[in-house]
Amino acid sequence: MENVKNNKKDKIRIIRYTTEGRAIITHLDFDGKKINYTYDSTRDGMGEQKIDKKKFNKDNICKSGPNYHMKNKPDNILIF
Repeated sequence: MENVKNNKKDKIRIIRYTTEGRAIITHLDFDGKKINYTYDSTRDGMGEQKIDKKKFNKDNICKSGPNYHMKNKPDNILIF
């Protein structure tokens, strides 16, 4: 978050695991202006297998308690 505030390029990969141990991966790639968001659940054999890509302005990040969200109408996307 500090790098986003300072317009410094950065990348992060968040890996969450299902109860069956399958990985669900979120990539956030900040180019200094926009955040490229990729959600990859193709390794989850039990759920919906998809790759979802979106772009956000850095101002679309909001914090709610310990969680960070990307504001995207009509939904908010939980990042971590």
